[in-house]
Amino acid sequence: MCPTKVFAYVGIDSEVKIRMKQDGSDTLIEIKGVAPDGPAAKAGIKKGDLIRKFDDSDIWGGPDGFDRQLQSKKPGQVIKIVIERGTQTLTVNLKLGTRTQGK
Repeated sequence: MCPTKVFAYVGIDSEVKIRMKQDGSDTLIEIKGVAPDGPAAKAGIKKGDLIRKFDDSDIWGGPDGFDRQLQSKKPGQVIKIVIERGTQTLTVNLKLGTRTQGK
């Protein structure tokens, strides 16, 4: 029998964005799509939103930074996400879902 890995799941398609500013840069996650009935959709996250903070931390840099940050959490954990939507800054609570993968 093959062991199954369990991963935290948000339910988004996303792209890493870098925003330059005077004292450096910010890493943001741009939402390209939201899975219907997934954790992000239930939290009110929408296509076009930008994730600025994940559980009170800046988004980790690098192409897989957000994936590593997400996998540092456990399925079922409730986290705070700070998003930009147009000119608004919103904080939402998101309960991480579960995704499994057989080995």
